[in-house]
Amino acid sequence: WSITDFGVASSITNCSMHTNVSLRFGAQRRNFKERVATAPSIWAYARAAGLPTVYLYGQRGGVNENFMTDAERLEIDEAHYFPSVPMVDRDHEIARLLSKLLANGRPEFILVNKAGVHFPLDGMYPAGSGSFKPEVGPGAFTKDKRFWRLYRNNYRNAVDWSVGAFFDELFSGLGSQQPPATIFYTSDHG
Repeated sequence: WSITDFGVASSITNCSMHTNVSLRFGAQRRNFKERVATAPSIWAYARAAGLPTVYLYGQRGGVNENFMTDAERLEIDEAHYFPSVPMVDRDHEIARLLSKLLANGRPEFILVNKAGVHFPLDGMYPAGSGSFKPEVGPGAFTKDKRFWRLYRNNYRNAVDWSVGAFFDELFSGLGSQQPPATIFYTSDHG
């Protein structure tokens, strides 16, 4: 497997909504409004290439989040939302479904919008299970600098769960299969 993490390179704003729509329409800071209003979506490009489009959405909210319009939604052939799955488990549920889709033998364009790591970190990874210790307990918040040193451990644990454990789950679902696929992984926050 070869995976490229584009990370901050594609994170053109500090808001996930704006960055998500930017990624779907190829917008940049200099042409954000124009591109989002007039450019074809990533779904349109995939469909023009003859690929069925699949959307896996794990964030809070649901249909038409991140400035998605009804018209854009109509360009998606198959969409999966996970409202009944607890936030802590959504990325792993997505990984299991994604491994099935990658192994189905059909060429498809699949866009995944994971739950990922988002402030506050409560529920973003199994509490108390992280490698980085000590952790701040759920619901704790203060401006005390000592709190933020500890909270950094919560953040590291959440990233480890959201990224590392996500790929562990994805690859274990594929087993020894290596279907022909290209995975681009990026972040919607700077």
